[in-house]
Amino acid sequence: RGHFRIGQRGHYCFGLTDLVNKHTDMHAEVGRVLDAMDTDDKETAEKHKNRVNQLSMEIIAIIDLVEQHILKDMRALSDSAQSSALLNINE
Repeated sequence: RGHFRIGQRGHYCFGLTDLVNKHTDMHAEVGRVLDAMDTDDKETAEKHKNRVNQLSMEIIAIIDLVEQHILKDMRALSDSAQSSALLNINE
């Protein structure tokens, strides 16, 4: 599973491992497209191009989820920092 860092704290982010795996799969599919094109196998090349397209869309969806997760965590950290500051003022 993936992690990202905000300040000194490490935070778990469920999507990063999926993102890396899909990205690796997409590059493998691109290689298969090129191999099929080298042998003039247009049907196989098209099949792998479609898979590249599908993986690209999945990658974009994961990036969107990771972004939402990061923004949510950043808001929570900001809210927590504001609450801590208010507690310190009131003490």
